[in-house]
Amino acid sequence: MDWRTAWELVKIEVKLRLDQGVLRVGTQYLHRLGDNRMLRTIFTIGLFAVLGLIALRFILGVLPAVVGLFLGLLMWAIKIAVFGLVIYLIIRIVSPDTARRLREKWSGPAV
Repeated sequence: MDWRTAWELVKIEVKLRLDQGVLRVGTQYLHRLGDNRMLRTIFTIGLFAVLGLIALRFILGVLPAVVGLFLGLLMWAIKIAVFGLVIYLIIRIVSPDTARRLREKWSGPAV
């Protein structure tokens, strides 16, 4: 649409409003000359799409490191628990009285 045509439409609408007794001319008429709401919406959607892709790349880039750290700590804890169990079983076989005292110290007296 040519700007002259848009201006003519504005003038016709203003004239109609004045003929109807409405003296107020709002900015809605002037926006018709440069209506950029649709373009702004398209750019906003594009901006959020790009920001979403950046956030997704960051999350997927950090997440494997966090999962790897968690699994590494879990394996380390399992190794320590197995080592403690082996030591306890050796003590229980070699010296049952010492094993009983250790069990009472950590879990309370046996019933």
